[in-house]
Amino acid sequence: MSSQAKIVTRVLGEELEKFEADNICLRQCMVKQMGGQTGHRSEFTEWHDAPPIATVVTGSTPSISNFNEITHLAVPHKVTTYYTRPFKLTNNDTLDPSELSRQMRAAMQAIDAGINRAVVNKVVEEGGQFVGRTSALSGFADIAAVDTLLTEQDVSQESGKTMILNAGDYNAMAADLAGRETLQGRAENAYDRAFIGQMSGFDTFKTSFAPSKVAAAPTSITVNGANQDYDPAAFQTTTAGEPENIDNRTATLTVTGTISGAVAGDKFTVAGVNAVSLVNKNDTGNLRTFTVVSVSGQDITYSPPIIVDSGTPNSTVTQARDDYANCSAAPANGAAVTFVNYDTALTNVFFENDSVCINTAPVVGTEEQLGGMILMNETTERGLNIIVAKQGAIADLSTEWRVTARAGVTIRDPIKCGILMGAQTP
Repeated sequence: MSSQAKIVTRVLGEELEKFEADNICLRQCMVKQMGGQTGHRSEFTEWHDAPPIATVVTGSTPSISNFNEITHLAVPHKVTTYYTRPFKLTNNDTLDPSELSRQMRAAMQAIDAGINRAVVNKVVEEGGQFVGRTSALSGFADIAAVDTLLTEQDVSQESGKTMILNAGDYNAMAADLAGRETLQGRAENAYDRAFIGQMSGFDTFKTSFAPSKVAAAPTSITVNGANQDYDPAAFQTTTAGEPENIDNRTATLTVTGTISGAVAGDKFTVAGVNAVSLVNKNDTGNLRTFTVVSVSGQDITYSPPIIVDSGTPNSTVTQARDDYANCSAAPANGAAVTFVNYDTALTNVFFENDSVCINTAPVVGTEEQLGGMILMNETTERGLNIIVAKQGAIADLSTEWRVTARAGVTIRDPIKCGILMGAQTP
C-alpha cells in the first residue's frame, strides 16, 4: 500500500468514527444492508416482511371457518441515492498536510446531513400521523400529546421512539423544563445547556434539518363514492399468471372538489372514520389522520389505507381485514375531507424506531475491478458503505477526489410515524 493510501485510510477511519456518532438517524432508525449482487440483480429493491398483527377468537373449539390462510404483508426497501462530495486539490493544496483531513471532514459532514434530511423529509411526506397544536409548542404537554396518540393506537409497544425537533421548538420545550421550581438535575441541564434528553418516552434531538411544511391548499373536498376501504393482500397475479408482491402501505380515495393543490405530505381526515388501535382494535374516538402521497385527477393516493374489521373472519380476505384493521368505518359517500395542516410552520418528526429504515448497499466492487482507483472502501458499524476514490492530472499536478455513500429510506409502517406542528389554527 502506498504511503498516500495509508494516510487516506487513517484520515477516513478517524472521520468514520465521528460520522456514526453524529448521525442521529443512522443511530435511531432500523438499518438494512443489501448485498451488491442482490442489488444489481433487483434494481436495488428488496422486499422484507412487515410486522404481522393477529386477532383472536374466543371459545374452546374454534369453528372450521376460523382457520384461514395468513396474509403475509411485505414492504419494498430501496437503495435510491448516491451521496457524493467531489472536490479537487491543486498542487498547492497538497503542500499543506492537513488539507486532505479538513476536506474529508467536510465531505463526511455533507453526507451525514444528506442522510438525515432524507429521513426527516420521508417522514414528513409519508408518515401517517399528525399532531397539530393550536398555539406555539411550549413543553412537555406537546410531546405527551404525541405519546398519547401513539399509545391509544397500540404503537411503540416494543421499539423505542424518537422525536427530532427544530431548534426553536426544542429550546421552547427546554425553557418549560428549566422553569421548574427545583433547578437541579434535568431542569438544571435545560437551563444551562437547553438540553431535554428523554421526554414522555421519546429520545429527543435538536436539529437544523427539520423542514417546513406549507399549509394545505384544498378546501370543500368530499368523498365521491361509498365503501372506499381497502383489502390488504400479500400478492397479485400478473397477466403471465405469476404472483408478485403488493405494497399495502397506500390506497386510492376518489373525491369531489378541487384537489390539484394537494401535495405530498399534506394531512387530512375523513368524517366518520376514526382511528382503531392496531392490536386491541379499540375505537379511539378520534379521527384517523391520512397523508397525501400523490394526486392524479380526482384520485388521492394516500397512506395508511383505510382497513375496516369485517366482523367474522371466514376467509383469507376477511381474516386479513380483521388482523390489520385500523379504522372504525369505511368513508361514506359525501363525507367531508378536511386537511388539517392549516398553517405553514416548521415540522417536528417522530417515529417508532423500527418503522423507519435506512437501506444501504455497497458503492462499488473491489479495487482490482476498478483499475486500482479506490484508495479506501469502508463500512460503518451500522452498515453504511463509504468509498474514497481519486485520480490525478499530470498536466497541472491536481488531484480529483470523490467521497461517496449509497442509501435509501423506507417508511415501513406509516401509522408509526408522523409530524408534530405548532400554531395550527382551524
